Amino acid sequence: METKKEYYTKKIKTITLQIREPKATLNAKTANSSRKSFEIAQAIYKNLEPDQEHFSVLFLNSQNKMTGYKTLFSGAMSSSIVDSKIVFRNALLFGATAIILIHNHPSGNSKPSSEDKIITEDIIEIGVVLKLSVLDHIILADGTNDYFSFADEGLIKRYTDNIKILREH
Repeated sequence: METKKEYYTKKIKTITLQIREPKATLNAKTANSSRKSFEIAQAIYKNLEPDQEHFSVLFLNSQNKMTGYKTLFSGAMSSSIVDSKIVFRNALLFGATAIILIHNHPSGNSKPSSEDKIITEDIIEIGVVLKLSVLDHIILADGTNDYFSFADEGLIKRYTDNIKILREH
């Protein structure tokens, strides 16, 4: 008598990770000033829908050279939802030691909203815990050559210092 062999099929969930290299013109660019970051952002945003708000991140190594970038969120004309977990998941996947946040204001006004300030501070706080620096947050004013730099205005340093003081107590 022949015994039947039973075969079991087990479905395995596979995860595909795709890391996109920056375009050749952006590859290994050094983001060592807000102006340089703004120029890099302009190159990225010229290919995005102009009447939508987009949130992108530049991923940098320890020499502030880009290891990549990604537009993580796109929203409506006046807002987009930003999830800090997704920001840092991508930063870790890109092997970043620092990041620069970028988003646009389709209105043409580069002034940060209260929501812009809150999300920047939240992301800086998580970065402090992960020892991953947030070097700047650039807001592009669509249709203009105007931008706002949180670093140039002293906000990155102020938020980082406040968070470090709170963590000491």
